[in-house]
Amino acid sequence: MIMSAQFILFWLVLLNSFSIALIVWAFAKLPSGKIRNGLALFLFAYILWFNPSLIVWLEGFDKITVIWIAKFIFAASLFMHSAFGYFIFSFCDEDELKHKRFYFYQIHNLLFAILSFTDLIVNDVTIDGARLKFDYGVLHAYTIFSIAAFGLYIFTILGRSY
Repeated sequence: MIMSAQFILFWLVLLNSFSIALIVWAFAKLPSGKIRNGLALFLFAYILWFNPSLIVWLEGFDKITVIWIAKFIFAASLFMHSAFGYFIFSFCDEDELKHKRFYFYQIHNLLFAILSFTDLIVNDVTIDGARLKFDYGVLHAYTIFSIAAFGLYIFTILGRSY
């Protein structure tokens, strides 16, 4: 891989420290409730996503390990997307958290996070110099479409509340 271990370690320490500091700040300064919990959940999901996203660039992993890290990154991105929606809705429209479509999407993301560990979303990963090339499974396009659709839903609710 092209990135040095020191470079990756620097970013891991910096981003983890910053994220953990924000989580501690949220619990120390924000009143208890959905906004604080939503922010902490989103930051935790962010940590789960970016740590393997950086770690995968370290040299020395065999191909099977890289494939499993890639599958975990995809699953973590779905968790991060769900946590982001929860945070935004708790901030601008708490009633949306009780709506059936929000529950549907959370269950949908959970299902596809589990499916991320099969070949239906990511089949294979090829390391090509400084790039990772993914061989996607049959459900990948649908999953990306659903993430984009829910993103549009999140920002529509956000825009409507202001």
